[in-house]
Amino acid sequence: DLESDKVVIEQFLHGREASLIVATDGTRVVPLVSSHDYKRLCDGQVGPNTGGMGTVSPSNHITAAQEQWAIDNIIHPVLKEMRQRGTPFRGFLYAGLMISDDGAVNVLEFNSRMGDPECQSLMRRYEGDLGELLFALSGSADSLPKLSWSAASVVCVVLASEGYPENPVKGDEIFGMELASSIPGVVIFHAGTTMAAGKFTTAGGRVLNVTATGSDVTEARTRAYRAADMLQFRGVQFRRDIGM
Repeated sequence: DLESDKVVIEQFLHGREASLIVATDGTRVVPLVSSHDYKRLCDGQVGPNTGGMGTVSPSNHITAAQEQWAIDNIIHPVLKEMRQRGTPFRGFLYAGLMISDDGAVNVLEFNSRMGDPECQSLMRRYEGDLGELLFALSGSADSLPKLSWSAASVVCVVLASEGYPENPVKGDEIFGMELASSIPGVVIFHAGTTMAAGKFTTAGGRVLNVTATGSDVTEARTRAYRAADMLQFRGVQFRRDIGM
């Protein structure tokens, strides 16, 4: 039997997840457009947790008012505390949020990066100069640039290897790259791949991120899944409900 003089009780959070990602030079904050991801391996949010099996941008999980509340009450206080500790934060700050049914916003996690696979969706919508933004975030500019975004919707579908997330299989040849990439609006990001003898092979758990743009989420996900079905490697697995 285990004995302890301390018991930690955590509040159970129920709702829908959303990713709030901001660019900051330590004081000034510029929010990126909304997105949300899908953590569970299988359709219907079942199976083991993963690093993310897909994303959608813009997200219908968070309102503009909730986003502003989170910036004022979560992002800015964190940055203020970092400055007070003498370790100001510059870069991309990622807050994984849980939006409850009554509209309350809670933080699930923080990351000091743009997020994966959220970043892939966001980069498909970003219309500015990424180098200019990164330069400003380093503290080398007088102001942060105004960010410009496409009005398009983006769906990202992650293709994972057999055995992911516990024991991913590696070394299988990937087929269909050129054909899938030829679909209008589709861009494929490499995640866990390598090239051997002129052929792409799997080299990680999350192998490819298939992104597609569209005038709405329906068009974007139709294109993304058309491309995903053209990509083949042994044991490939991906969710069929991203963006539904």
